Amino acid sequence: MEFIEINLIVFDVLTLNGKKHRYRLSDTAYGEYLIFKDNQPEFYLNVFDDSPHLSSLPDASSIYRFIESRLKTINPALSLKQHLYGLRISKEYDKVFRLKKLDIDNKL
Repeated sequence: MEFIEINLIVFDVLTLNGKKHRYRLSDTAYGEYLIFKDNQPEFYLNVFDDSPHLSSLPDASSIYRFIESRLKTINPALSLKQHLYGLRISKEYDKVFRLKKLDIDNKL
């Protein structure tokens, strides 16, 4: 499996279960997605580099729905959203992560 080092924006959130971290890509990351498992970033997907047929879908919502349905067949624990709710308690900061590149075409 191929890995990529990527800079994520992180901030701390106070939840009922204690302090957690929320992760996101920069605002300029068009066509790039984080795939979460147990609210932690597990995979990285770039629509334009990794899945040529995804970039031919008509709009971003179609791409999102397609990826979401494929993830459910790969592993139901994977999600495009981080399901984490609470009060933001810190400023954003950058952190480098080493994530697995998800090739959604070859996984199915």
